[in-house]
Amino acid sequence: MNSTLDLIYVRSVPSTFSWDDGNFAVDTTSIPSTQTLNGKQLYVGYAPITQILANSDVYNYNPGASYLVRATDFGDYYNSSTNVLNVSGSAGVKFRHAYAMPGLYSINISNAEYAYVDSLTWNEVTIENNPALVWTAYTGISATTLNGQTIVPNVTALITNDTASFMISVVEIMPTAYLSSSISFNFDDIIFPLTVTLTPRYTQTGSFPIEKIVWDLGDGSPLITKTRWDGNTGSPFISSGALSADLLDPRNFDIIHTYNKPNNSVFSFYPSITAYTYSTGSSDTCSITVGPIQSHLMSPTTTSADEFSLLQTELNEDGVVIVGQIGTDVGIWKTQ
Repeated sequence: MNSTLDLIYVRSVPSTFSWDDGNFAVDTTSIPSTQTLNGKQLYVGYAPITQILANSDVYNYNPGASYLVRATDFGDYYNSSTNVLNVSGSAGVKFRHAYAMPGLYSINISNAEYAYVDSLTWNEVTIENNPALVWTAYTGISATTLNGQTIVPNVTALITNDTASFMISVVEIMPTAYLSSSISFNFDDIIFPLTVTLTPRYTQTGSFPIEKIVWDLGDGSPLITKTRWDGNTGSPFISSGALSADLLDPRNFDIIHTYNKPNNSVFSFYPSITAYTYSTGSSDTCSITVGPIQSHLMSPTTTSADEFSLLQTELNEDGVVIVGQIGTDVGIWKTQ
């Protein structure tokens, strides 16, 4: 006995999916295969939903066989309960499966052709504790009761394995971290000690929600972690309620921090956050500047013309040389 397994479609959420959008609809357009891997067609979709529909037909089997059983293994190592689907008989059948987690999956189909030899009573079965173990992982064969006795078919099977000619790659859409501050852009207002409100509210989700944010305030103070479940809403955190639909989201919690430095210092501080996703632990990091070298507000609406990047600092006897980039321009500053 052999069988086919042909893809009808592969569909997924779009590459622009964000968990925050709350729209988990699968695109109705079938994903094409544009590459191969290990000689197999490779289809690429996106977490948290990549869905396949495949058709299976049976051929080259013994018409007198008592049972024809197909077991389709989707290779989904995250989902043991629905990873293997079984069907008996010779009729064509459609298999459907949805992948939630990122990974590379190979699909296989196994075929078993069963024939009766004789019938045995319960006490004559070799495996007495559980007769179903005779047909592990297959459906379509079960014990029956005759005259009060449990009758278990004693069968032989010809099992073959057909490897499907396609693979599924599920890609995670990564989060994007954003950090902004309450600092004025008027340098005359930047006087130390400087108390600043820092907010991660503009951080964007990808395939999965944000699970935790790790803060590095950039002044040598200890790292601070805000998780979704820690219940910490007190100092140094202050709840902004920016994401009112999910008040446990760590992006709802700003930090108020005071920076101190000597009056003769020209250095700025560079607080940063690292946002981690639920389920996979994927992350993204960003930072801003607090001090004389002041960057603009970092948010999803920031343009390249607004951004400031400090590329290098060099100490010498005459002062400090700072190399930086503003938008697409590069500048060099010397301070005393």
